[in-house]
Amino acid sequence: MTQGCAVIKNIACGFALAGLLSLCGTALAQQDSEVVVLDVVLVSGVRPAPGLWTAVKGDKTVLIMGTLTPVPRGLTWHSDAVREQIARADVILGQPGISVGTNVGIIQGALALPAYRKFRRNPDGKQLQDVLTPDQYTQWIRLKQIYIGRDRSVERLRPVNAAAELSASAIKRIGLENKDLVQPVVREIAERRGIPIISTKTRIVVENPRETLAELNAKSLDDSECLVRTMERLDADLQNMASRANAWADGDLETLRALSHVNERAACAQVLASTELAVRAGVRNVETAMRQKWLDTLDGTLEQHDTVFATLPIARLLEQEGILSELEGRGFTVYEPGQTQ
Repeated sequence: MTQGCAVIKNIACGFALAGLLSLCGTALAQQDSEVVVLDVVLVSGVRPAPGLWTAVKGDKTVLIMGTLTPVPRGLTWHSDAVREQIARADVILGQPGISVGTNVGIIQGALALPAYRKFRRNPDGKQLQDVLTPDQYTQWIRLKQIYIGRDRSVERLRPVNAAAELSASAIKRIGLENKDLVQPVVREIAERRGIPIISTKTRIVVENPRETLAELNAKSLDDSECLVRTMERLDADLQNMASRANAWADGDLETLRALSHVNERAACAQVLASTELAVRAGVRNVETAMRQKWLDTLDGTLEQHDTVFATLPIARLLEQEGILSELEGRGFTVYEPGQTQ
């Protein structure tokens, strides 16, 4: 990837925190002492994680692994059982997401870097106090003091980027880390066995990154809701996030289903749709676009291959009207991990 591509990819990360990155979960914050106290002891060592969902239709089989971030720091996934099943796939589907790229060279990409740094901040020198309501800003200050501390530089960030900073700090504070344990194993098996990995990302092409960044820098984004929902999740869901991480590590689907949580993912992902980048690409709803791209890629892949392996965030697999129900509607019989066919 050229440096220019890296810059534009970073723009997408800043926009679509939720669909492409997994933001936090749930803990009890002591507001009077700036100390986070968890009632959950995080698991450690080597854990099994959930097995595979299997969707079967005639001679076509789709194997799906449910992934989760964040996970307990230092956790190791015991992948032996799943490795054998991955190895028998004809092809592997990558995770859904938004890919923003360009064909510019290194020099032009380097020139875009100062513009990207500026983009992270609110336009016209505004600070978070200027773009949030008084109640929202009071909540921000309280959580910032607990998880970030006295760093004043974050006050200049756009809300979507402030949400990312706050979430990352909170996750680290309670002993979790935004680390995907599954993807490195999948890539290693694919490389060793010569199994192709097919991208399922919705691609947005930017021809002139420097001009595009300058245009974006001058505009406000509709991103306050992303920060608001992230703060709600930190206030209501950190304890559950720790429990959810434990349940995933132990392959406990019953507990995972029982742990409902505040979902800021859609609000943060939709920030991307409010930009000219998405409008020009015809992306009106980020979540819908990513889901449809994944399904379309799966359809095309199954026309040429019999066994497909894929990874999806486990929350998407546990939704009542999620990907699995979509597959059932298309005539697949779906088996949960541990169920016999």
